[in-house]
This record gives sequence, structure tokens and C-alpha cells, in this order.
Amino acid sequence: MKGHVDIISPSQITGWAFDSSAPDEYVAVYAVDRDGNKLVEGVANRVRPDLLVIKPTDGRCAFSISPKASLTDTQMQGIRILAVSNAGGEPIVLSCRSRIEDKKEQGYQSFDDQIGDSDSKYKWRQLRLPEKLLREKRILDLGCNEGYFCREALMQGAASILGIDTNPEVINRARVRVPDANFMCGTWWNIPNDQFDVIFFLSAIHYEEEQQLLLDKLAGHLSDNGVLILECGVGEGPEEQWKSYQRHDGSLRFPTRTHLLNSLLRKYAVTEMGRSVDQSGDPVPRFVFHCTRLKPTVLLIHGASGVGKSWLAQQVSRSSGAPYQLDGFWVRLLSDPNVPQTRLAVFVKEHGNILNLDSLSREVVKQGLAEEFVNQIVDDLPLERPLVVVEGEALGHKEIMSHFVRLLVQKGAVVWNANRDCAPEAL
Repeated sequence: MKGHVDIISPSQITGWAFDSSAPDEYVAVYAVDRDGNKLVEGVANRVRPDLLVIKPTDGRCAFSISPKASLTDTQMQGIRILAVSNAGGEPIVLSCRSRIEDKKEQGYQSFDDQIGDSDSKYKWRQLRLPEKLLREKRILDLGCNEGYFCREALMQGAASILGIDTNPEVINRARVRVPDANFMCGTWWNIPNDQFDVIFFLSAIHYEEEQQLLLDKLAGHLSDNGVLILECGVGEGPEEQWKSYQRHDGSLRFPTRTHLLNSLLRKYAVTEMGRSVDQSGDPVPRFVFHCTRLKPTVLLIHGASGVGKSWLAQQVSRSSGAPYQLDGFWVRLLSDPNVPQTRLAVFVKEHGNILNLDSLSREVVKQGLAEEFVNQIVDDLPLERPLVVVEGEALGHKEIMSHFVRLLVQKGAVVWNANRDCAPEAL
């Protein structure tokens, strides 16, 4: 058993714990005062990508536990954090890297001098922003609070950033914390008549009654290749509907994933990036979505007479179902402990980077794993459907594409290869 405590504060205790002798078991974590009285407890079962080196299977060994009421000075004196594995054994006392003292301020976002209700640093990592996405770009942060993400964007090379929040007090603090950013007090319906390369909309859309109307509006504020970074709660269930939940700040509704993707984000091409940070009081899990403005798409279908062009055109005009995204396959190999431990899976877990998925296919080809990669993809494809769409950067490698086509033909499929006629730079 090993682990560390990163933060101890009256309202939050965070860190990680992992039992190497029982990697499939989660570790229970609890805090006791100097008299041995239990103050708060939880489980180290959260995902943190930086902990993949500690627990390579999935990195799910972080914890963030919060007492129902802030700990008192008496309770904080001599506090100890203990961990015990579900596999059995005696509890161990976790060492502490740092401690945030009670004198720090309390707020929503977390800074060096402030304990946050939200772990802003971890949330920033979970946004999984591609390298160079923000460099020299115009950024809009809706519901910016005290400007944590505005500050991070400027540190990543953003050309300009505008933060908007309805609370004048947090806007004044943001202007002090991030003097190089621009801030305005107002609602997200009062966005200046301008376009932005990146729009942050984090942990806020559940407060809006007209979510679809707002998301439609935001699409008009994106530049041609702009990206909306949406972080939001997703209701449980396969239905396309809203789910209402009671929170500390009232009864709020959250869309199911189907409703979010099919209706609310109807004007976007959407890539789901995975889980975000959970925090105390969340009734549903949070997820991150990268959304680009949907553009007209033209599929050129050509070939000799009698090869099936008309049939294909008819099928494409109907619903083809969700595409199989190769990026999702990489993410699963990196994060799902239950995938078969093939040579490919082991290589991806050891060398993959969830923030730089494009390089994985190139490295897989270099390692002679292209055939194994294609075999696993084809096994996953729902070939029972009349039309299956597969998309991903990996198809640009001839070693992968040639084996892909050969294997699909062997399985009785008719394969159409459609790609853009020229790169955007040539237009």
C-alpha cells in the first residue's frame, strides 16, 4: 500500500492511495482526530491521468473527501489520514506533501491562496485541450468566476481573453488576479457581437433554462474553426429527455447524453473527451465535450455503372447511426482496465498520451502493431448494420488502411474510401 495526501483543509482532503498487491481493489480513506474519532471518509476511486504511472491500469486511485461541515481548529489539530484496502490488512497513515491552513480564503475556484469548492487545476487537465489550441487565439470564458481558466489560457499563449460573469464581486477579484485579461459583468446572453476561436462553458449550463437556444447562439460566436469546450453534468438513462435532480442550490435539470448530443448540440460536431472533476453535491457525473460548428458535408460517390452508387446514396441519406471514432478506441485502451491485455494495449498504456492521440497511430505503425490494431477495430465494428462509418486520423497511414480494406472485404463488406480532396491550406 502506498499513497500521499496532497491537501488538508477544513473543507477538503485530497490525495491518492493504491494497494499494489491487489490492483483491482479500491482503497478506503478516512480522517481521524488525535483522539481517534472518525471525521470523514471516502474511497480512492477517482481518475487522475497523472497517476497512470502509479496505477497503470486506469489511474483510478485519487480521492477527494469533504466533511458535511467544515472541520474545527480542535479537529484539525493532530488530524491523521488513513487508508485501508478492501482486500484486507491493517490501515496505514498517509504522508502529507502540503497542508492548506485555515487562514486561506474559501471560494469556488482554487488558487494558491484560496481553497476552492472546485479543484480548478484538475479540471483544467480534464478539459484535455490539444497542444497549441489556445496559442494566439481569441478566447471567451462564460461564467468565468475569478478567472482561473482565463489565467491558464493566457499562460498557454492566448492572444486575448474575455471573461463574463453575473457576479460583480467575483469579476472585481478576477481583474485583480488576471490583469491582462478583459472582464465584464453580465449574462451569457450579453456577449459582444464578435467571434472567438475558443469558448469555455464550464460547470454553468445547468443554470440556464433555454439551453438549446443558448448553445445555438454560441455556435454563431465561433470562428470558422472555433471550438466550444463544454463541461456539464449528464443525466442517467438511454432516453432522449431531461432528468431533474435536487441540489443544494435548487432543483435543476440535466439532459441525458442522447438528448444532449442529438438535440442541444444539434449545430455542432461533437467529440466526447471523458469525465471531468466530480465535486461534493454533484447529483450526476460531469463530462467534457469538444464541439466545433457543424459545417455542410459533401460525400462524393463515384464509380462505374452497376457497382451500387444509388444504393449507397439512399443509405447515406438515412440515419447511419453513430460513427466509430478511432480516438475513442485509444482513450479506452488508456483508461479501461478491462480491455484484453494484448501487445497493442500494453504498448498504448506505456507510451500513450491522452492529450496527444494523433501520434499514437504513427508509433503503432513503427512498432509493427498496425495489423493487431486493425484486427481489434474490426472486431468492434457493428457489421450487422447496413452502413457503418469509421473516422479517425489513423486511416491516413497506408499500412493501416490497406489492412483495414483487406480484412473488411474478407468479411464480405463493400468498402468505400472517402477523403477530402485537398488540405484546408490549399483552398
